[in-house]
Amino acid sequence: MAIRAFDVGSLRGLVRAQAAELGNLIVLAGPNGAGKSSLLDLLRQQRHALAEPGTTVMFVGPHRTWRSSSLNKVSLFGYPMASYGALLESDNLPHFQYAVPAGMQGLQGTHRDSASADDAPAFVKTSLGRLKDRQQSLVTSVWEANEGHVPQGAVANLFEPFERLIATLLPHLHWVGVDDSNPDNIQVRFRAAGTNGPEFDIDQLSSGEKAAISLMLPLVERQAEQLVTPPAVAHGIVPLTMLLDEPELHLHPLLQLQVLQYMRELASEGSAQFILTTHSPTMLDSLTDEELYLVSPAEISPENQLSRLTTQQERLEVARDLTGATHYLTRAKPIVFVEGEGERSGLSADSRVISNLLPATRSWALVPGKSKKEVSSAVVRLRQEGLHLPGTPVFGLVDADSDSTTDSPYVVAWPVAMVENFLLDADAIYQVLAPFGDQTRATSVATVLSELRAAADSRVDDEVRLRVQRQLPIGHLSLRPAEIDNADDIAESETARWLSKIEALDVPAIREQARSEVIEIVERGEALARFHGKNILHAVYGALGVANAGLGKPAFALSIAASPAATARATALAGAALDQIRLFFPGGLVEALADRGEPLRRAELETQCRTHLNAWTSGAPQPEGREALRADLFAFARTLDETARSELVALAAQIGTPS
Repeated sequence: MAIRAFDVGSLRGLVRAQAAELGNLIVLAGPNGAGKSSLLDLLRQQRHALAEPGTTVMFVGPHRTWRSSSLNKVSLFGYPMASYGALLESDNLPHFQYAVPAGMQGLQGTHRDSASADDAPAFVKTSLGRLKDRQQSLVTSVWEANEGHVPQGAVANLFEPFERLIATLLPHLHWVGVDDSNPDNIQVRFRAAGTNGPEFDIDQLSSGEKAAISLMLPLVERQAEQLVTPPAVAHGIVPLTMLLDEPELHLHPLLQLQVLQYMRELASEGSAQFILTTHSPTMLDSLTDEELYLVSPAEISPENQLSRLTTQQERLEVARDLTGATHYLTRAKPIVFVEGEGERSGLSADSRVISNLLPATRSWALVPGKSKKEVSSAVVRLRQEGLHLPGTPVFGLVDADSDSTTDSPYVVAWPVAMVENFLLDADAIYQVLAPFGDQTRATSVATVLSELRAAADSRVDDEVRLRVQRQLPIGHLSLRPAEIDNADDIAESETARWLSKIEALDVPAIREQARSEVIEIVERGEALARFHGKNILHAVYGALGVANAGLGKPAFALSIAASPAATARATALAGAALDQIRLFFPGGLVEALADRGEPLRRAELETQCRTHLNAWTSGAPQPEGREALRADLFAFARTLDETARSELVALAAQIGTPS
């Protein structure tokens, strides 16, 4: 039961979100500003209408604070809430009827929502103090009923669920108990597990430890209550729905996983439903397809901003394998596989260089793809997985070191041999090295330019060799298990086959063609763009004595990428390639409009779509009018039947815009 369906909106960034048949663990992911917190707030506001009878709804906001307090018995007597969970059900913090604990004077009656600070955790200590009073009352009742005697086992330990929580989530701590021996300073005491070290109050715990306790305390209280009053709940009714905004705040990644698993276990047994938001890569990577939901920006999903990424776990795992992380799939921004190495010791990842060089790419998910073949394969596979990725076209960016053409319109070639060629700018290199004075040999822009040209000139023969090598066949030996005994014969056969391919080539002609190409590049003054940029950069690094300044090669490359001169040069060179991604126009829009809706309006939209598609296909996409066209397509889609509307909206959401 719990909250199984809703159709809500609008509030702040959320225009509309609709869902049905929700499970007991729902995690909302998506970019900042899309409306995740707004959705939780709307569910909080409408909880009485949305929750099934018998389900209590609690809300935990994203801006949680913890205020240390000096708690006394008088304060506990005047505390009006039966539990911490009861506080989370309320839209306001409570008023103490008598003395207000020191440190909590300004919290009385404060409103609770997702847009302001939520001081509910300040009352955790008070609630645990009330639970101690409840425990003492039980002991007194049994003592009186048994004429001054308390039989062993006659009183349930109300703190046993709390002890279990600490042992599960915070095993490095040992819970000592609530110490009310001083009625003017009640404390909830801990010490380090496995030691007899000093005890300390709950206010002295780390922010992560306090966060874990405050998140799960309502569940602990319910478990404690069930020890003395077993619930009489109808079959199938989930008694509690918790709306949690970014529960990972202050939690170490391991603790995030432990909290997630704790919630998953309670959800699977029907003890609670959790609807939560997260930006945690750790949590996102641990979710199943049934748990993971996307909240997309309203401008690309105006009909319903809430959707499941996929309904198949296998597809989700393939996407994770291709991109390396689930958060890439939840950004509502392009996913771009980049030819080049990933981050490792002593090597600066191409994705970091690109994001420093080209501001337009900083919101993209840049995924290292190593070879050109691997980039193309990843793009094709991810596009074929059928994931629901509103506003997220999938592309590849590859080096133009051998051929500037690609087999796919979704794989775009740089206008240079490789990313490092963007860094071969004399002004940028001098800007980086000038502050080091005479520690390097970069005494002027002219000196740097001279070394760049010398490094390029020295590569002429090697550039010819590389071009010849690319024309030669690649041979490899692959053996099946049954062929091991015949390895020598198979190797001889494969070698003969490879040699026959070599003999069939006119190697001198290939070499002459390669040399002509290289000489033409030199004569056009394009060597710094078309020759092997990484080798030239390394040669200049050595020639200028950059190591004397304490800069390693990765730091040198990243420093150049961050310089204004390099950014200006790279933006000018790469603008057309980036526009193919930034201003993507989906090819299926014209077909999706065919024979649907009002004819005159359809014809007008078809003409606009065809114009934009032709411009994008020709490599000169038009940025003007795209937002208006997308809005018009969404409006037209609302006049169609559900199937046609869904298809048209999904395609229109992929239209790239300048912003």
